[in-house]
Amino acid sequence: FVYNGEVQATLFKKWVCEVRFWVEQGCLKESKGINLAGKYLGRRAYRFFEHDVISKWKDFNLTEFFSELFDYVFPVDFCMQQHDKFDTCKQDNHTAIDFL
Repeated sequence: FVYNGEVQATLFKKWVCEVRFWVEQGCLKESKGINLAGKYLGRRAYRFFEHDVISKWKDFNLTEFFSELFDYVFPVDFCMQQHDKFDTCKQDNHTAIDFL
């Protein structure tokens, strides 16, 4: 699927897992996987690829690529926002699985 740069952690994680799977199953070098991943980016995410990656994709490893894409797409304080949301949650009588 094409990741368009939506600020949705689960969608981003799904796309990252798919790209890692392609690289692993296709026995690709990470740099080649990054180059191919650009075909599955759209809108804001592709703007990052076009501006920051396309001319130097051989210099990235997958972890750096994903980290920089995350930093480009998500707000600077995204992790803190998630911590704040988690801190306000109450488990009450839910099981741990249902709560999470």
